[in-house]
Amino acid sequence: DFMDIRDLISEAAVKLKAAGIENYANEARWLVQESAGCRAFFSSGDELAPEREKIARLAIERRCRREPLQYILGSAPFGELDLLVSPAVLVPRPETEVLVACALAQLEHGGSLLDLGCGSGAIALLSASRRPDIRVTAVDKSPEALAVAITNARNLALDKRIDFRESDLFSALAGERFSLIAANLPYVSESEYLTLEPEVRCFEPECALTAPEEGFALIRQAINSCSTHLLPGGKVIFEMSPRQIPAALELLEAQNFTANVVADQFGEQRFAFGVLG
Repeated sequence: DFMDIRDLISEAAVKLKAAGIENYANEARWLVQESAGCRAFFSSGDELAPEREKIARLAIERRCRREPLQYILGSAPFGELDLLVSPAVLVPRPETEVLVACALAQLEHGGSLLDLGCGSGAIALLSASRRPDIRVTAVDKSPEALAVAITNARNLALDKRIDFRESDLFSALAGERFSLIAANLPYVSESEYLTLEPEVRCFEPECALTAPEEGFALIRQAINSCSTHLLPGGKVIFEMSPRQIPAALELLEAQNFTANVVADQFGEQRFAFGVLG
């Protein structure tokens, strides 16, 4: 028996709404469309073959358990790119697109960028894609995350443009210096983590979200080491929680940076920016 696609979308919307999903109508449509193998708009009477219906129902069940939509669809938009994502990496956030725009505005022609803790490769890939003139290096300590980032680079034909390396912060970068270091390191505290949405808490990799010292440990470590990995007049931009900004600016100034804060698209103090010297 073939199922009417519109009926399945309506049924999915009811289930997703009951599961507490805010954007239930759109998500129901996306999940069914994706399972049908097309992103077209369906009219009444369009039917889904039984095997496709089964795929759709499994996808709907996964979303009802609050698995992130991007993991179910297998990809997430980031800027103009479509990135492969898996539970080995965080789903890229729109705020981080602001970080990329800010970093690229500060990066001179032919400069070099380091994406520190690259995850899915979002910062490195969008930067390399928008700026063919720059050299990009991307590091992560998780081999699983790096595998996702490298696959993304291949899919986007950017693999020749980015030097990917397994590195715990700067551990594999001895003696190397860059024009700009951009980092979206884990910055959630243990107590904040417990209050996050189930999508994040139950499915995204905790090690990519949380850090000791109220979420500040890795940022502190990176700020204290980054001046030795910057060219003269080099720049840094770190994404973090607004409550961490004052401590980050103080640390940057203690390391001989001129530091200021950059807001995200919601007006939140989200990025600490510093110029060395």
